[in-house]
Amino acid sequence: MQTTNQTSNHEPEFQVEGEITISSYNHRGQITQEKSTVQKRPFVVARKGWLWKIRTADLDFETPFFEEMGCDGTTIFKLFQYDEEALRQKLGDLKNALSATGRIFPCNHPVGMDSSYAYLLWLAFCSSDYFASRKDSLIISPEYLVRDEGHGKAKPAKWQLNESFLPSRVDWYSDGKEYGYPPPFDAEYLSHAFEVIGWIEVSGLRLPGSFRLKSF
Repeated sequence: MQTTNQTSNHEPEFQVEGEITISSYNHRGQITQEKSTVQKRPFVVARKGWLWKIRTADLDFETPFFEEMGCDGTTIFKLFQYDEEALRQKLGDLKNALSATGRIFPCNHPVGMDSSYAYLLWLAFCSSDYFASRKDSLIISPEYLVRDEGHGKAKPAKWQLNESFLPSRVDWYSDGKEYGYPPPFDAEYLSHAFEVIGWIEVSGLRLPGSFRLKSF
């Protein structure tokens, strides 16, 4: 992971680059063999205080694309865009092609997990103000959003923050009743677990160097 950093008026200011790996596992804890269960996405995260922007890309898709999510402190902006040169080679003419789409959300945090995986990067690098503002034990969960869903689910959670006020661990819990499971499977259980497994220090900021999210 590459990083750059400056600090001004105690506001965190940095840019990090790296790669996310998404894998599926079977009940024995072994990676499943189905195709496309392992994905890799390069990313860039830039932050200055409440302001942040996250960019991920899928370079292996038949028409490469990138997704961006940014926040000005009060509003989330999302952008999906195909690589125009690759799209032009595929279609020949972009006159009638939809090469980019965007959405706006009136909040200052991601509303859940989507194909960009920006939620995970926000949690790791940009969520300190969100956690500082919590007055209860409910944290927006990393569940995947249903198509066109405008909001995510806040679930009961327990968390630990490091000295830079970024989460070092977050555990989300389900009450077991939301999916209508019969007894004894209707009891509370751990549904998601985020953990930083390596740290880097840049100009007095302690940032995640590697981390993982497990969903059960």
